[in-house]
Amino acid sequence: MNDISSRASLQAWLLHWSSHKTNDLAMVQPHVNKSVCELTWGEVASQALTLAAYFEQLKLPKESAIAIYANNSAYWIIADMAIGLAGHISVPIYAAAKPSLCQYIIEHSEVKLVLHDDIGRACAVKDVLASNDAVIWSQLPSAQISETKDWSAIQGGFEPLASPVLPAADSLYTVAYTSGSTGIPKGVMHCMSSPLVVAEGLNQAFPLSPSDRLISYLPLAHLAERGCVEAAAIRFGLTVYFSAGLDNFVEDMVRARPTLFFSIPRLWTKFYKQAIELQTCSKGASDRETLAVMGLDQVRCAMSGSASLPAAIIHWFQTLGVEILECYGMSENFGYSHGSRIGEVRVGYVGPPSPGVECRLAENDEIMVKSPSTMLGYYKDEAGTTLALTADGFLKTGDRGEIDTQLRLKLTGRTKDLFKTSKGKYVAPLPIEMALCNDMIIDNVCVVGETFPQPVALIQLTESALASVLRDETVTINRLQEVLEAVNETLEHHEILAKCIVIAEPWTIENDCLTVTLKIKRSIIECRYQDLLSSWYSNSSVVVLHRA
Repeated sequence: MNDISSRASLQAWLLHWSSHKTNDLAMVQPHVNKSVCELTWGEVASQALTLAAYFEQLKLPKESAIAIYANNSAYWIIADMAIGLAGHISVPIYAAAKPSLCQYIIEHSEVKLVLHDDIGRACAVKDVLASNDAVIWSQLPSAQISETKDWSAIQGGFEPLASPVLPAADSLYTVAYTSGSTGIPKGVMHCMSSPLVVAEGLNQAFPLSPSDRLISYLPLAHLAERGCVEAAAIRFGLTVYFSAGLDNFVEDMVRARPTLFFSIPRLWTKFYKQAIELQTCSKGASDRETLAVMGLDQVRCAMSGSASLPAAIIHWFQTLGVEILECYGMSENFGYSHGSRIGEVRVGYVGPPSPGVECRLAENDEIMVKSPSTMLGYYKDEAGTTLALTADGFLKTGDRGEIDTQLRLKLTGRTKDLFKTSKGKYVAPLPIEMALCNDMIIDNVCVVGETFPQPVALIQLTESALASVLRDETVTINRLQEVLEAVNETLEHHEILAKCIVIAEPWTIENDCLTVTLKIKRSIIECRYQDLLSSWYSNSSVVVLHRA
């Protein structure tokens, strides 16, 4: 086997641990039938090398694009490692992606092989790609099924690849497509060193231990999960637990009892509500018991990203001894940009630059970041790459921000999200949306108003609050009026919200209002309600309920 002393890739580190921690637990994969599969480092490496041998016999062109169109599982990571060991390039596709998006990614990146975990979902995409018979399809196991004919045939029919490729640090690792919140998804190219930068940076900020445990449930197709979970685990030999799905999530969390936990505001909010309900029902429950019910009692490093977390939730978890560290990054830098530090959290800020990262603000307050994990560029888009990067290597993030005296960064909106009211005044919607979302009955907000004297807020309530307002509008509407008044007191005159509209119709990935990473698609939402905005604006009520 090739020398792995340089360990310039995750593949090299996987082979290192397979030799040094052969029988130690690497991954724990639960299934919906309650069975659990435990894989050692030796087994993970052996399965990855066997899958790589299957890729080799397909005689694919060198550095072919191989897509992983699947939910998170141990087999997702095994497939990602196998692709590199065979000298190919991984192209992740969100399991929730629509067939049309899959078609775009498969065709744009010239995918030769698709690894999937769901026959029904794969068939829907194959129907869209009916004219393309050059793509090979093969099924991975998943949380739904522990074995497939394809997987059994591969693992039983091939010997582990004897001479795997050990990629150089600067060779292409992956082409990861953005969520498309601002238009057509872009294929972000990253080299082998990028995920290692993220893992090393985490270790500098929070020294990692071989006994640390992670749980993977956010899409591995998103680079933040690949960096914080896959890369950290493989670089430092940590154990990764997986979830069998939302219905089993609490059970999976309690099984894992992660010591490092990366999540998003929506889930932290659900944890908060669950804990409040538990403490209400069991008045004698201690803080540790409350955390244990959610599987959070062993967490020593808790992180949140993708959007701002309401201050009330951060403060509440602090009272339980869990300090949530907000962080910031983009696909273009593998999610490695800024992160809060334990004991140095400033609520509303995403912390100082991560180790090795430089940050500056342009004249229009656009955040410019130079990271050691900056992308190689956009696939098949030299013009876009040139626009995204400065001559001295800084990424133009498109986000606006401000920096305090301790170099902690606060996000204040997207440069492209600024809109001008009919009075000619510019409004930045994000800070207003964040202020409204601090109230626990509000789930999501989109502030609009380009053709009106004052902006308005389109609001999605939480499930319980929406059910309440549909039964009896009075209490919830009064609460929203109070929230609106409180937020308006903090705004400049031209930013004051004229009213808020409660949208009963949910915003989802399926109706194209949310990206696969659960960010609002601002332009889609504005267009969706454009014909109704005038009548809402002229309504005499400050809070308007749109039942759809």
